[in-house]
Amino acid sequence: MDVDRIAEMIVGWVSFPAKAYLVDIINGPFDADKLDYIQRDSHFTGIKLIKWISTGVQKI
Repeated sequence: MDVDRIAEMIVGWVSFPAKAYLVDIINGPFDADKLDYIQRDSHFTGIKLIKWISTGVQKI
C-alpha cells in the first residue's frame, strides 16, 4: 500500500471501492483509535465496557 492511499484513508476518501472497509478501520465511527480510547478509558475509570464493545462490534 502506498503513502497516497494511506493519506486518502486517513481523511476518509475511497479511491478503491474494493477495499473501502479499510477506510472504516482507519477513519470511521468505530475506528481502531476510538475503540482503543474506549477500552483504555473504561479500564482507568473502572467501568466494565469491554463486553459491550465486543458485542457491539460483532453486530456491526
